[in-house]
Amino acid sequence: MLTGEFDLAGVEAFEKASAEVASGASVILDLGKLSFLDSSGLRALVILNRRAQAEGWSLTLANPQPQVVRLLRLTRLDQLLTVVERSPLS
Repeated sequence: MLTGEFDLAGVEAFEKASAEVASGASVILDLGKLSFLDSSGLRALVILNRRAQAEGWSLTLANPQPQVVRLLRLTRLDQLLTVVERSPLS
């Protein structure tokens, strides 16, 4: 789960945490408490998605707040990333 702001200050910790994802996994990243996302955070999500595709596992972004959905649409990343309004686990 990402909470608060996902910007340059949080990218390193995000990359360290996501480095532990095993091949064949299904990762659902809950964005329900993410209030801000900048270009650094977007880049980290794109890189993680590329890694998922290369390694054969899936990444789903779930429960994004309206401002995050708007940013994903503006950047057209909603067409590249798998985004669901409600978590598949809900």
